[in-house]
Amino acid sequence: MKLKTFSQMNAERAAGRARYPKGVNWFKKKMDRDLKAASSQAMTLEYKIIYTIEGDIPVNPAWVGEKLEDAVDKLQIELHEKNLHGAHKLEFCYPEGWARP
Repeated sequence: MKLKTFSQMNAERAAGRARYPKGVNWFKKKMDRDLKAASSQAMTLEYKIIYTIEGDIPVNPAWVGEKLEDAVDKLQIELHEKNLHGAHKLEFCYPEGWARP
Protein backbone atom coordinates (compact mmCIF):
# COMPACT_ATOMS: atom_id res chain seq x y z
CA MET A 1 0.00 0.00 0.00
CA LYS A 2 1.45 3.34 -1.04
CA LEU A 3 1.20 6.00 1.66
CA LYS A 4 -0.31 9.33 0.70
CA THR A 5 1.16 12.70 1.61
CA PHE A 6 -0.64 14.91 4.11
CA SER A 7 -1.60 17.38 1.35
CA GLN A 8 -3.13 14.55 -0.69
CA MET A 9 -5.11 13.35 2.32
CA ASN A 10 -6.28 16.87 3.15
CA ALA A 11 -7.39 17.42 -0.46
CA GLU A 12 -9.34 14.17 -0.30
CA ARG A 13 -10.85 15.25 2.99
CA ALA A 14 -12.04 18.52 1.39
CA ALA A 15 -13.58 16.64 -1.55
CA GLY A 16 -15.02 13.93 0.69
CA ARG A 17 -18.63 15.06 0.56
CA ALA A 18 -18.85 14.44 -3.18
CA ARG A 19 -16.98 11.15 -3.11
CA TYR A 20 -18.36 9.34 -0.10
CA PRO A 21 -22.11 8.88 0.10
CA LYS A 22 -21.72 7.21 3.51
CA GLY A 23 -21.37 10.67 4.98
CA VAL A 24 -18.71 13.15 5.94
CA ASN A 25 -18.25 11.76 9.46
CA TRP A 26 -17.37 8.33 8.08
CA PHE A 27 -14.90 9.94 5.69
CA LYS A 28 -13.33 12.11 8.41
CA LYS A 29 -12.85 9.07 10.65
CA LYS A 30 -11.22 7.19 7.78
CA MET A 31 -8.90 10.12 7.02
CA ASP A 32 -7.97 10.49 10.69
CA ARG A 33 -7.00 6.80 10.79
CA ASP A 34 -4.93 7.26 7.61
CA LEU A 35 -3.20 10.38 8.97
CA LYS A 36 -2.39 8.62 12.23
CA ALA A 37 -0.94 5.63 10.36
CA ALA A 38 1.19 7.89 8.15
CA SER A 39 2.53 9.92 11.07
CA SER A 40 3.35 6.83 13.14
CA GLN A 41 5.87 5.57 10.59
CA ALA A 42 9.40 5.87 11.99
CA MET A 43 12.16 7.35 9.88
CA THR A 44 15.84 6.65 10.50
CA LEU A 45 18.62 8.72 8.96
CA GLU A 46 22.30 7.84 9.20
CA TYR A 47 25.08 10.40 8.87
CA LYS A 48 28.68 9.36 8.32
CA ILE A 49 31.89 11.17 9.33
CA ILE A 50 35.07 9.93 7.68
CA TYR A 51 38.40 10.64 9.42
CA THR A 52 41.33 10.03 7.07
CA ILE A 53 44.98 10.32 8.19
CA GLU A 54 47.77 10.58 5.63
CA GLY A 55 51.43 10.98 6.53
CA ASP A 56 50.90 11.27 10.29
CA ILE A 57 49.70 9.28 13.27
CA PRO A 58 46.00 9.68 14.16
CA VAL A 59 44.72 11.85 16.94
CA ASN A 60 43.48 9.67 19.78
CA PRO A 61 40.29 8.13 18.31
CA ALA A 62 38.68 8.01 21.76
CA TRP A 63 39.16 11.79 22.10
CA VAL A 64 37.64 12.40 18.65
CA GLY A 65 34.73 10.14 19.59
CA GLU A 66 34.16 11.99 22.88
CA LYS A 67 34.05 15.35 21.07
CA LEU A 68 31.58 14.03 18.51
CA GLU A 69 29.46 12.44 21.22
CA ASP A 70 29.38 15.76 23.14
CA ALA A 71 28.25 17.57 19.98
CA VAL A 72 25.48 15.00 19.41
CA ASP A 73 24.35 15.40 23.05
CA LYS A 74 24.12 19.20 22.61
CA LEU A 75 22.11 18.74 19.42
CA GLN A 76 19.79 16.32 21.23
CA ILE A 77 19.15 18.97 23.89
CA GLU A 78 18.31 21.53 21.17
CA LEU A 79 15.87 19.08 19.56
CA HIS A 80 14.23 18.42 22.93
CA GLU A 81 13.80 22.17 23.55
CA LYS A 82 11.88 22.56 20.28
CA ASN A 83 8.86 20.68 21.74
CA LEU A 84 8.39 18.63 18.58
CA HIS A 85 5.68 15.99 18.25
CA GLY A 86 6.88 12.44 18.70
CA ALA A 87 10.26 11.15 19.74
CA HIS A 88 13.38 12.60 18.12
CA LYS A 89 16.43 10.60 19.23
CA LEU A 90 20.05 11.03 18.17
CA GLU A 91 22.55 8.28 18.82
CA PHE A 92 26.31 8.39 18.32
CA CYS A 93 27.97 5.08 17.43
CA TYR A 94 31.71 4.52 17.67
CA PRO A 95 33.37 2.88 14.65
CA GLU A 96 33.96 -0.83 14.72
CA GLY A 97 37.19 -1.81 16.41
CA TRP A 98 37.21 1.15 18.81
CA ALA A 99 35.59 0.66 22.16
CA ARG A 100 33.90 3.50 23.98
CA PRO A 101 36.27 4.92 26.64
